[in-house]
Amino acid sequence: MKGLENGIQVTDTTIPAERHKTHSKGHIGLEVHGVKDARSPYKVAGKNIRIKE
Repeated sequence: MKGLENGIQVTDTTIPAERHKTHSKGHIGLEVHGVKDARSPYKVAGKNIRIKE
């Protein structure tokens, strides 16, 4: 799995086959870091998020 931030690759993750066999479904959480001078709750938006097999 590759992640892009502002068009720059920031992650490249591979899930081992043995883990995928036991955890083939679930949730994906997107994390936000570095929010300054903002009050909670935060709004987060994503665009063109793709997950490929």
